[in-house]
Amino acid sequence: MIAILLSTSVTAQKDTQKELQKVAQIIKELDILYPTITLYQVREESGNLKSDLAVKHNNILGFKPRSKGKKTYAKARLKNGYSGFRSKRDCLRELKLWQQEHKASNLSRQEYLRLLRKVYADGDRNYLKNYIGY
Repeated sequence: MIAILLSTSVTAQKDTQKELQKVAQIIKELDILYPTITLYQVREESGNLKSDLAVKHNNILGFKPRSKGKKTYAKARLKNGYSGFRSKRDCLRELKLWQQEHKASNLSRQEYLRLLRKVYADGDRNYLKNYIGY
């Protein structure tokens, strides 16, 4: 019985790794800034791509709807206050818009992380600390 559980767990981990690799490839293709931090965000916000929001609505970054009149890749405003996307790629395109809006290309890695914590994570000074270490 334990062997079955372990093999299921190993298979699930491999599937998750494959999905994360696909996301990493999209991040690279879209030329998103700070790809490592972005992948950490995906893992944090989506529970390693396992959350209902990620699975059912392709929202792998926990995005809420943008202000009216702003460009968006979201296909729906969900009842739970989050956005739904057609694909993970569209969700990552939304991040690209966010980075452009906040002029992230002018920021160092440390400044970008501070911006994420202040604006994206509503002031959570520990956001992504488990992954980055500070």
